[in-house]
Amino acid sequence: MDKKRPLLSVITVCYRNYNELVATLDSIPTEAEIELVVVDGGGDEKILNYLKSAGKVSKWLSEGDNGTYDAMNKGVSLAGGEWVLFLNSGDLFNAKTSDLVNALREAPDNISMLAFSVVYDSGVHFSPSRWLKSKMYLHNSLHHQGTCYRASLCKSEAFDLRYKIAADYKFNFKALLSGYDVQNANCCLALCEDGGVSRAQVWKSFAESSFVKFELLGFKAAPLIIIHFFKLFASLAVSKIRAYV
Repeated sequence: MDKKRPLLSVITVCYRNYNELVATLDSIPTEAEIELVVVDGGGDEKILNYLKSAGKVSKWLSEGDNGTYDAMNKGVSLAGGEWVLFLNSGDLFNAKTSDLVNALREAPDNISMLAFSVVYDSGVHFSPSRWLKSKMYLHNSLHHQGTCYRASLCKSEAFDLRYKIAADYKFNFKALLSGYDVQNANCCLALCEDGGVSRAQVWKSFAESSFVKFELLGFKAAPLIIIHFFKLFASLAVSKIRAYV
């Protein structure tokens, strides 16, 4: 292993949310093995001045982009670490550094993705399922803020900008179908808001994930989409019933 190369690149994308960006970066420990990469969508002089003076930020870019996934792709191109974590502005690093470093170092060579648990600001915990590979056929079973990727995987396959919500689902599903393997890690990685874009726009997320299934599986995706629809409908119905009880 190249001693000069960071073990992990934490990529943070932001757009006109100075306070959230600072909170995210402040939550990440200053370690030689961790480099911080920030991709700013531009238009905020306060963020630009901060990036120019923030010594802990290893690399940064401030310019217009075509949305979050485009910014994430740009972050990957800047990343120099062996592993990559996407921790966007507003998310907080919540791991014991030694546990994370050990998990990354001890990952077998055939493992390209490490799945960690995260905790929402509501107190709800998300832990990766032992059946996450099978669940990927229905929905994205890897948590955005809870997954570390080998940089080689991220640099070989960009996020598809045609998808505004499900580009990470396509990335993860395609990686597994292509033979890249994932392993669960016994460590909580991040604290994040309870309600990302995919959770706030449920049916748009469902529609995009359905297109992803058809793109990757062809007509074999049809029964999976039907199952996903009824599971999603039932879940939303139960949530509404509980809200009235």
